Amino acid sequence: MRALLIAAVLLLVAACVPEGPTFLRPDEHQTYNPGGAALGEACGPDHYCGTGLGCSGLYYNESGTCITDAEAKVACEAKNGEWGRPGLLQIAYCLPKLPDAGKPCTDNDECAGYCIEDNPGQGHCQYLATQFGCFTSLNHGKPNVSMCVD
Repeated sequence: MRALLIAAVLLLVAACVPEGPTFLRPDEHQTYNPGGAALGEACGPDHYCGTGLGCSGLYYNESGTCITDAEAKVACEAKNGEWGRPGLLQIAYCLPKLPDAGKPCTDNDECAGYCIEDNPGQGHCQYLATQFGCFTSLNHGKPNVSMCVD
């Protein structure tokens, strides 16, 4: 009886799992092409470039054509950004640097992004427009919210 119950539960779970992997965009939760577009093909918010390629739009919400990672890195750095594949999805795009990056702070209101706690009551303004990893922000010198972003 127990084996029959376990088999029924497994069949029910299997029926709920989608056939192929579904990948979500970090900003709007839409699906994108997990294989990626090839060199010279169109790319943008719903069509990412394949491994070793970047989108000439550079930011993840801009359309363009797929270019080499090396070309994308140069173009991104020219815009004062940081090129890479951040987060768990490893989507290649340019992360803009914030104007007050690294400035000492004690409150989120003092920064364009978050005030990231370094020591109790002291922090620095986040460097990039998207903060990945785990961190604690400050509100009036006190820990505000601890979060992990991937």
